[in-house]
Amino acid sequence: MRIVALIVASVEGTVAMCRAARNSQSLDDVGHELELALAAALQKD
Repeated sequence: MRIVALIVASVEGTVAMCRAARNSQSLDDVGHELELALAAALQKD
C-alpha cells in the first residue's frame, strides 16, 4: 500500500505545481518517474 500512497501524494503535489507554473511539464515528469517506481515495485513482488 505504500506505493499507492506514493502515487497519490505525487499526483496531488504535482497538480498543485502545474497550477502554479501554468503548464503540465511537472505532471509529465512525475508520471514518468512513477512508471519507473511502479515497475520496480511490481518486479519485487
